[in-house]
Formats: sequence, C-alpha cells, structure tokens
Amino acid sequence: MHQLKGLSDDECWNIIQRRAFCPGGLITCGSGLEEIGKEISKEVQGVPLVAKVLGALLYSKKETEWLAIQRAEIWNLTFEKEENYIIEVLKLSYNSLSPMLKSCFSYCAIFPKDYWISKELLIQLWMAQGFLEAPATQGESTMEDKVH
Repeated sequence: MHQLKGLSDDECWNIIQRRAFCPGGLITCGSGLEEIGKEISKEVQGVPLVAKVLGALLYSKKETEWLAIQRAEIWNLTFEKEENYIIEVLKLSYNSLSPMLKSCFSYCAIFPKDYWISKELLIQLWMAQGFLEAPATQGESTMEDKVH
C-alpha cells in the first residue's frame, strides 16, 4: 500500500492561483491578494480538490471577499474525517452561488447517482421549472446562454 501525502502549501497556492486569476477574470494577482491567498492555501490541508474549489470560488472576487473566505468559520472547525472537511468546503462554495444557480444545482439532486443526462435536456428542464430568466443583457441571446 502506498500512503498518499497531501500537497505542500506552495503547491496548493499554485492551484488556487491558476483558478482564481485565470484569463477573463476581473482581477489580477496583486500583493494583497497574494498574501491572503497564501494564507488560505495553508488551510487547504494539502487536498487538491479543496484548492481547486477555493480557487474557483475566489475567481473575480474583491479583496474583501478573499478576506471573508480567509476568516471563514470552517477553518476553526475540527474534523474527524477528511470527507467532512471537503464537504464543508464544498458547502462554502455552494453558499456563494447566486440563487438561480443554487436552484439549478439543487435540481440535479432528483437524478440518481451516476445518472447521465445531456446538457441540452438539463437546461430545458431548468427552463421548464422557471429557474432561468429571459436574457436581460445584449450579450445573451437565449436563456441557454445564461448557463454556458
């Protein structure tokens, strides 16, 4: 048996950084954000999935929102199992979703585990449920564009 070790804090920061500052984002890596991000990466406990989720969560967020993540109560909790820790981080990510996206995401719970559904059908089901609003901006031509 080979025991896997967690990633280093620097490796976790690298993952967070690649996600949080990917092209198209509203912010770039500045010294203030870098310091906050490195502190957050220490809380990841070497788990790549957590680093990836946090990086996506921090994408295009302002410094105050980065600080809120850094100061989140989750980092003060103790967990008996790593799975509980990962679930709490995923909850943090879920709680930051817009109400529309929460509805769409939660709707997926009606399908059994490992159920395959096409993206187009899922979007149509969301539209039928009224989860997607008609486009309000010039750049979106259809309701489907809201989720792409």
